[in-house]
Amino acid sequence: MPKFTDHDIRTLAYKFWQERGRPSNSLPEEDWKKAEKILMSETDESEIAETPAESPDDSDSI
Repeated sequence: MPKFTDHDIRTLAYKFWQERGRPSNSLPEEDWKKAEKILMSETDESEIAETPAESPDDSDSI
């Protein structure tokens, strides 16, 4: 489940648009998709970091 909202995507997409010089002929979907992809990858990375490490199976040590 994503830990970001449409507002997060919109804010980042707007930042990308500003960084590109605020072109009037740009497609907002491009910035939206880029922002969404970045936020999804950051969420995936944080979920991996939050996953507890598996403990070794004690039955193998006998």
